[in-house]
Amino acid sequence: MRALIFSSLLLFGCGPAEVGSLAWFEAAPQAERVAYFQGVCEGYGFKKNTDEMANCVAREIDSARQRLDAIMARVTICNTYGTTTICN
Repeated sequence: MRALIFSSLLLFGCGPAEVGSLAWFEAAPQAERVAYFQGVCEGYGFKKNTDEMANCVAREIDSARQRLDAIMARVTICNTYGTTTICN
């Protein structure tokens, strides 16, 4: 039974991905990501359905992606196969 629970946690995680995380960017539908960043831009004072809002959303998405890319560039992932470990 414990093995089943542990396997489920590994497979599905402990809950929904944190907004803005790599898992969220990969799993959330485009509409959800846009809606989130529209809220961010509204907080900056941009009005809905304007070119300025669209530009703000695009900038915020690009900025968040660049931050994640920078973080991932510093991450080392290692896999062990038998007695051999390969890191990248």
